[in-house]
Amino acid sequence: MLPSTTSSVTRALTKVSGCGNWTAAACVDWHGGVVDTGKSDTWRALGEGGEGLERMGLGGLDGGVVGVDGVVVLGVEGGESMSMGALGLSPRGMNGSDSGLRLMGQSSLIQRLSDEELIPSLSWGYTAGAGYCKSPSLPPTQ
Repeated sequence: MLPSTTSSVTRALTKVSGCGNWTAAACVDWHGGVVDTGKSDTWRALGEGGEGLERMGLGGLDGGVVGVDGVVVLGVEGGESMSMGALGLSPRGMNGSDSGLRLMGQSSLIQRLSDEELIPSLSWGYTAGAGYCKSPSLPPTQ
């Protein structure tokens, strides 16, 4: 999954297509894998449309993980127009363009973590690359 700062909805690939002559396994690998909701102990389907509620969380470099139940996840098919899923990082609530009218007003993952006081604020940071490497520190200025 790639982080999405413009959406509050997490979109997970549940199946893939559009890989031409590739084998099914190669197609899944190229898309970064798919989510099998049938293997999740915490998935609760919301109708037949592929959306559901799942336990989700965020982890840090120290191995600590915080999570909440009942986060909306949209199952989507990967193809030529969508090659990877997206982790919705916007704190705003969901609207009709995010997820359809049935899910309007649902809290985002970030809002839920904040509401349950598992994170200190709605602000967040994303470190691309080798976040585990210490960067050189500069001497203090006089």
